[in-house]
Amino acid sequence: MKNLKYVSLLLMVLLLNISCKDETSIQQFYVDSENNDDYLMIDIPTSIVSLPDSATPEAKQAYNSIDKVNLLAFKINETNKANFQTEKTKVLNILKNPSYIELMRVNSNGRKVIAKYVGSEDHMEEALIFVSDNNQGFALARVLGDDMKPENMIKLLNSIQNIDKDSEVFSKVERFFK
Repeated sequence: MKNLKYVSLLLMVLLLNISCKDETSIQQFYVDSENNDDYLMIDIPTSIVSLPDSATPEAKQAYNSIDKVNLLAFKINETNKANFQTEKTKVLNILKNPSYIELMRVNSNGRKVIAKYVGSEDHMEEALIFVSDNNQGFALARVLGDDMKPENMIKLLNSIQNIDKDSEVFSKVERFFK
């Protein structure tokens, strides 16, 4: 009976060690980066984007399904060039997590765009959009909402007519990358 207790205890310790992997989540990365001066962190309201009247019902559904967008941006400057690659690698390693399903990947003219999501083909819990330029920096957008559908999100991106460039949020992002 005593051996059974020891074996049970040993199994529990092993299971705890296996389940406590040292993998950083997107949420933890945002929290860890919050006080880093190299980053701009901003919540983007959907109100700075307007849809045209001709937007499809699917695009309107996608727009209405978004609760919030969190943007985390890293701009390269003379003092943080060495840190840029380290921070970019951290994000890319997080995006390798198998729970993130790839929606699209584009490499063009030195820019990389990766879009991934958590959920199923019918329902996204969150979407992640990573944009990187080795001369300017990178941005990571985390889109959270209710009843988001991947195919509707693509239609939404095609329907966005304009962005309110006079908004405080857009001005802050624009100043950061100048």
